Amino acid sequence: MNRILLHAWLVGSMLVWHAAFLCGQEQVGLQLDRYSPVSALNLNPARAASVSPLRWELRPGGAHLFAENDYFFLRPASTLSLWQARDELQVYALPDIGDEDKLPEGAFLLDFFRRETPYQGLVRATLAGPALWLRLGEHHALGISTSAKAWLQAWRLPEQMGYYAFDSNPLGTGVRITPFEVTAQTWREWMAHYSYSWEGYDGNHAIGAGIKWLRGYESLWLDLPQSVELVRMAGDTLLAPPAARVSGGFTQAVWSGPEAMFQQPNGSGWAFDLGYSRTGGGTYSDWTWQWGVSLLDIGAIRYSGQAEWHEVQLDTAHYYTRARYMHFTRLDEVPTLIRQFSYETTGDSLASFRGNAYRLWLPSALSVQADAALTPWAWLGGVAVLPLPVGKTGSRRTATVALTPRLEHRWGSLTVPLVWYDWKDLRMGLAARLGWLTVGTDHLFSWVKEGTWTGTDFYVSLSLSPLIQGLQWHGFGGRRQPWSGRHRGGKVRCYEF
Repeated sequence: MNRILLHAWLVGSMLVWHAAFLCGQEQVGLQLDRYSPVSALNLNPARAASVSPLRWELRPGGAHLFAENDYFFLRPASTLSLWQARDELQVYALPDIGDEDKLPEGAFLLDFFRRETPYQGLVRATLAGPALWLRLGEHHALGISTSAKAWLQAWRLPEQMGYYAFDSNPLGTGVRITPFEVTAQTWREWMAHYSYSWEGYDGNHAIGAGIKWLRGYESLWLDLPQSVELVRMAGDTLLAPPAARVSGGFTQAVWSGPEAMFQQPNGSGWAFDLGYSRTGGGTYSDWTWQWGVSLLDIGAIRYSGQAEWHEVQLDTAHYYTRARYMHFTRLDEVPTLIRQFSYETTGDSLASFRGNAYRLWLPSALSVQADAALTPWAWLGGVAVLPLPVGKTGSRRTATVALTPRLEHRWGSLTVPLVWYDWKDLRMGLAARLGWLTVGTDHLFSWVKEGTWTGTDFYVSLSLSPLIQGLQWHGFGGRRQPWSGRHRGGKVRCYEF
């Protein structure tokens, strides 16, 4: 069982990696930059209109990658060393070689964590397509964007399912398996954005919304909704109790490899973002402090083309022997494995089938942001992105809290985010923008430090905007120049007494 779980996680990770769709966890070094309004829409649809001094931005594209898990690790390794060895990558599992001293020179050791809390893992990827954001006059802003995304996640895998933990239990003893989920899905989205900003007596305000049309491609999910107690028996056999229930689903091409991930649409759906932003002060620019709050990715995709939904619930206790499933060695044999599992459980290979459609929710979140100017070129920001449980089954965000000191100028910026990931890992990132190009990571040491490697993070974005003085679209430019320090609108209220 443990080798099957590990194999599925490793293969799924490679599917996302080789698909070449790259994505970061939250890319805080990019999304808080005042001169990257398109990227700011992913954090808060009202932030760009509230804080950006630009009148427009055109993004030809971008790429992002995030991967992290606490089930297995490689060492001594870094993202850079793994990339350099990609053509002749040698990985040896510690349970196979028995002793780390037997590791050949230049090879990487694969081993597994022992934990007393549930395991989690996430590979998240996005290819950002063309996007445009522009102001219309003094109060309105519009935006459109496109992207392709992939998401693979194991959520709350019980610690008893660890590689070493399960087989260490004595024969005849019960092992309690708590609820968990495994989900994976790939989709494309097209977003239309609108925001409105206005000047109040207590500061400047902005509200924004984005609506997304979603096109789902490939997906799979597995859900154990309630705890079960399995008994480990002799002969690699498990005894499952009555009333145990497990459900899952998949699209047919998900087992065909990465080349099929975006070939055939199998579902569609809608999602939306909402946000509010407020600024005030004005010592160093139009504003010297800002805070905002937003709801992100509230929506779901209904998969109905080439999709299968299965569910099995035991009426009586049942024995399962590993040997009956060992001849399944390829991913494209999983549908056959499911039919055999259904036959052994119910006596009917099709009894587990429940339908040709299911719904998976997007990774919804609540985000809070804050920013303050320390000098005309030094800023201190903060952001929290917290998971929001909206639907029953789907992709889930992990909590991210970051403090983002940065140096910022029209022609460049340098950000050193301090990221608290999933309430347990404190990391340092680095992001740099030179003109229209931004490159960064929220996990710097995964690139440069040889050690215990559990994942990485990277993002890059190219955008065009009026950084050069005088470069304006006169039809949309209004009177405010992007390099000026005037208050928005350039107007001063006069009162009559």
